[in-house]
Amino acid sequence: MQGKYSFDEEGIIENAPVTPGVYWLWDGDEVIYIGMSEEDSVQSRLKDHLRGNEGPCTQGADSFSFDTSRIPNVAERIDLLRFQQSFGELPRCNDLIP
Repeated sequence: MQGKYSFDEEGIIENAPVTPGVYWLWDGDEVIYIGMSEEDSVQSRLKDHLRGNEGPCTQGADSFSFDTSRIPNVAERIDLLRFQQSFGELPRCNDLIP
């Protein structure tokens, strides 16, 4: 996972890759969402969340982090399973493990 960056237009444009990968949305020290981009880029997916296209829960994030991946769907699933194993539930903005 890369560092945490400000979840705003400038932070996304300057730091998020234009390649596929996995990303985490944060509210303070809490991971609130784990997602991935497969066809599109991490940057474009983060912009969708920032604009509210993915609902109000993720739009309320204050920072994000990411990893690029050749197989983002597998990486996302692993991260969600690890989170659930560690905390007994999924991040509050994730509904289920794909």
